[in-house]
Amino acid sequence: MTSARSLRIAALVASAALALGACASSATPNWTYAPPPSPSPSPSPSAASSASPSAGASPAASAASPIPSGSAAGSPAAALSLVASGIKFDKDSLDAPANKPFQINFENQDQATQHNVQIADASNTVVWKGDLTTGPMKVTYNVTPLPAATYTFYCVVHPDMKGTLTVK
Repeated sequence: MTSARSLRIAALVASAALALGACASSATPNWTYAPPPSPSPSPSPSAASSASPSAGASPAASAASPIPSGSAAGSPAAALSLVASGIKFDKDSLDAPANKPFQINFENQDQATQHNVQIADASNTVVWKGDLTTGPMKVTYNVTPLPAATYTFYCVVHPDMKGTLTVK
């Protein structure tokens, strides 16, 4: 029995030495922290404030992504304003130019509540998706060009929050 006990003690000491060695190591970890990129300056004074809306949100649309991200790059032709407050949007209709990028200056005023803006075509296919925000928060969504049509905009978390986007 003494030899079994000695083996257990030796194993325990070896494990402790490995753990202590890992903690005391001066080796550089194989990961790094990089803060999100700063937003680029807005083309107009009224289109202020842009931030990475949520952890895990991509700062730019992926070229392979069929649905552009809420913060895709582009030179906007128009800036729209939309506020979420009391689990509803302040507008039920928006107008945007056809075939040109535009911005949605979105303000989520609902404390600790997630909202976003998504745009779907007449067949309910999502054609553009904005990143989720947790309020209170302001974000500027850069929307990729859309062809002339009537679309629905809505919050993915609260589908009853919706309106009509007319692109012409």
